[in-house]
Formats: sequence, structure tokens, C-alpha cells
Amino acid sequence: MKTLQVLLIASFGVLLASTVPLGQHGKRRLIKVSEFEPPKWLNDKEIWGLLEKDIHFMDITDIKNFSEKKPEISQNKGIPTELKYEALVSQAFGSINLGRIETFIQTFSDFHNRYYDAENGVISQRWLLEQVKSSIRDYAGNVSVIEIEHDWLQNSIIARIDGADPTLRSQVVILGAHQDSINTNGITLRAPGADDNASGCITVLETLRAIVQNGIIPNRTVEFHWYAGEERGLLGSLDIAQRYKEANVQVFAMVNLTSWARKIANGESGTDYLVAFSNVSLIWERSGSKGLSKLVEYYVDGNDDIAIVTDYVDNELTQFLRVLIDGYLSFGRRERECGYACSDHAAWTQNGFPAARPTQAVRNGQMHTLNDTIGTVSFIQVREFVKLATGFLVELADVSRVVFTSN
Repeated sequence: MKTLQVLLIASFGVLLASTVPLGQHGKRRLIKVSEFEPPKWLNDKEIWGLLEKDIHFMDITDIKNFSEKKPEISQNKGIPTELKYEALVSQAFGSINLGRIETFIQTFSDFHNRYYDAENGVISQRWLLEQVKSSIRDYAGNVSVIEIEHDWLQNSIIARIDGADPTLRSQVVILGAHQDSINTNGITLRAPGADDNASGCITVLETLRAIVQNGIIPNRTVEFHWYAGEERGLLGSLDIAQRYKEANVQVFAMVNLTSWARKIANGESGTDYLVAFSNVSLIWERSGSKGLSKLVEYYVDGNDDIAIVTDYVDNELTQFLRVLIDGYLSFGRRERECGYACSDHAAWTQNGFPAARPTQAVRNGQMHTLNDTIGTVSFIQVREFVKLATGFLVELADVSRVVFTSN
């Protein structure tokens, strides 16, 4: 077997020699599971052991000059502290289409899985790419879509709207979500990934559609990211964030959208559950010729709050998420930690960029199994996160003008 001699600098500053097998999938990888521990070379079986135990990690095998210390995030004095575009944001909410959201999640979760280094991951990515391309037609601004190739099979996708202001356009506002799915019992097994992370992917896409359909031309450049390989150590986002750092891209703000569509229960099968709570929101649907009402979902206050992640994030940007939730959403909010490398925002934080993450307050226990299906998804909750993402983009990208097309 061919080997590559690599010099590792351990956290205590000693140079160590290590023999590392060449290759991507199925070979030893340099894995970091904690801010306070040095990375270790692990084989595929050991990595799957981390996944089975739900231990988050970064795969830093291909990362140049990885910093063992938590990087200092540059002070961003431009993050607003209050809302400015309430009327325009509220208007954009009218473009959110629950039927379109449901259709996307159903189709995306119908793929056997979306594993990043397998054929299904490629086919699902190509389907997603077509959805992104079709969403930007007839946009009045300057917009483009590109694929980012990596050292594995699945590509990442970036849609970019160029900023209109000559000064502000160099600053980039990013919405990101990972597109891959995984079943931690095995690579080839069914992994629908409806909540994790079809819900995040459609939130990014539906936000893009809201910007396009309302003819919003931003002053700052806006990017919409769909990452490959998050489930195997934030691979796609680490690769892209490192490229941005090397190219001196001015990332003004990044928000990561992952796993937030967990439905607490179905009203028809769990109505007895309601009596145990005093703070319950009921969602009714009127149907039939007589307009009869049907209880389709209910939300227990606290369980259905938007959770704001408070570790490995930018404090100023996280505070503005609180402002956005209070100003634009129907749901309440709470705070939680998610630990080291829990999702793609950590890749941007690791590279010194301001990043934040809102998520669901109660973790979906069906994630990374064959049971993460569309039946676990609350479309009402997805809509709330689309509202949050739309408010985030409009407020932070700043608005140059609004241009409606004939369509």
C-alpha cells in the first residue's frame, strides 16, 4: 500500500511522524472530536463508531494549516441590532409555498440515501442542482449557480446573487445547509433524511425563491450553499470555508440551517397528550364541503421553540437571530449548546468567519435512521424557519432596490 509521510504538530507543540494511507473513503482519516484534544488518525470502522455514538467531529485530513486553537473571529461592527425592512420581509413571506415545501421534502427523501461518496449522493445532488437552477429564472439581478467539486463523489452547490453596491458587494452573506444523509447502521442502508436535512435544504431554496420572486436586489452579495459530506465530518463546508479564507473573501455573516422540522406529534393519534400541558398551540385545517375542522398538528410551548445555538458561534450575529425571531416569527425561542463540530457553522467559525445556527429545541431521535421520513416533518415549523432565513438575508444583505419582472 502506498503511504504518505505526514508531520503532525500535536497540541503540546512536538513534531510527530505518522504514516498515513492514501485515499478518501475507507482509509485512515485525521479526525478531531474536541477543541481540547489533538486530532487522531482513525480507520473507517473507528469513524463509524463515532457516528453510531453520535459523537460530532471534524475530518481535517485535507485541511491546510489547521489551527488547534479556537480562532479569533474578526469583530464585525456592521451586524444590525434592530429591524429595518419589516414591510418588505413581510411581503416576501407571501411567497412561501407549503405545498412546494412538502413536494421537495418528499422527493428528496425518496432517494434511497444521499451518501456523499456513493452514486445516490451524486444523483440526488444533480436533482437538487436542477431545482436551484429553475428557481432563479427571470430574476432581475445578477445571479449564477456553480458546483464545487471535492475529493469525493458528491459536489456542493452555490447560488450567488451579486451585490449592487460598489462598496458593499465585496461582503458576502451566506445561508448554508448540508444535502447528504446517512444511516449510521451502514453506508448502503436507507437514509431518507427528511428532517436531517431535506428540511434545511428546502429552507435555503425557498428563501432563494422568496428573494427572486419579490425582485429583491441586495447591496451585499448573497450566497446560498448546499454542502456535501457534512455527516462525515463537515467535509464540504470545511473545504469551502478554507477556500474562502485563502482567497480573503469577506464573509459578513453565515447562518447554518440544519434539522429543524421535527413534528412533536399528530393530533389524531396523540390528543390525550394535550391534557398534560397548559401552553398548547393547536393548528386546524378546514376541509370538505361543510368546512369541517381537523386537528393536523399541535405545538407544546418550549418543545417547539426555535433553539439558538450559543457555542462555537459569533455572539453579535447570534444576538441578531434573537431580534429576528422576536420580530418575525410566531414561535418562541430558547437557547442551547450543541457541542464541538455539531454542524456546518462550526467549519466557518473554525476559519474565523462570523457564523450562527438556529435549530429545533428538541432533537429528533429518528435522525440517521431509516425512520427519518416525511411523516416526522412539521411543514409549519419549516415555514417558520424560512421566515427566519428570509428576514436574515434581507436585513443583513441590505436592500438596493426591488425590481419586479413580468412573471
